[in-house]
Amino acid sequence: TEIYCPALEVPLKAEITPEICTDGRANIARNTACEYTCATGYRLVGDSSLVCQIDGFWQGTAPRCERK
Repeated sequence: TEIYCPALEVPLKAEITPEICTDGRANIARNTACEYTCATGYRLVGDSSLVCQIDGFWQGTAPRCERK
């Protein structure tokens, strides 16, 4: 059976694309890549993308946005 990843939490001053990555009702399939970007005036600290793995866990560490 297919194992899905849970929806991601959006960090303060950040956006995650595509939208499915943050949809708690969606089944996020393996190999789905979720990209993080920060609002103007902030910089990304950590991994800029996470990928759903076959075991249902995200590969990488969720980043945060810091004021420049």
